Amino acid sequence: MGNRALSFVSWLALSTNLLGAVNGAKQTRNGYYLQPPLQLREAREVRTKFYPSGEIYEWSVLQKGQVLKRRLYWENGQIMAAFQYSNGLKHGLQREWYDNGKLSGQSEFALGKEVGWHKQWDEAGNLYVNYLVRNGRAFGLQNTRQCSTKL
Repeated sequence: MGNRALSFVSWLALSTNLLGAVNGAKQTRNGYYLQPPLQLREAREVRTKFYPSGEIYEWSVLQKGQVLKRRLYWENGQIMAAFQYSNGLKHGLQREWYDNGKLSGQSEFALGKEVGWHKQWDEAGNLYVNYLVRNGRAFGLQNTRQCSTKL
């Protein structure tokens, strides 16, 4: 069979209100669907969960039952968060946004452990968390009202 695209779709519906089809996959207002074509070699699943309004709430990619990527959205369509995983643990750059589209935070992880820079901004864009994690130790300002951007 090799790299042949699969023609079937597995999905679990939380509602039978069909919104339509995307690439042949059934979409429900409050449900999940797997978006074909799936490659046998990769065995990846794409799942989507919806708000009652029909807007996408969550989009995730799984491989062998473990999440690789996960994106959450505000009901207005703006992205809320983007996460990456490896072996079921946060891995790589993780980002979160306010519902107006402004970045609210970003952090780095290596197999579930904090590494690198971690920053958070208030809705006005002021940096209030700004620290670096090296060898398991945090250096910088955490949970303060405002932080300097100069290090």
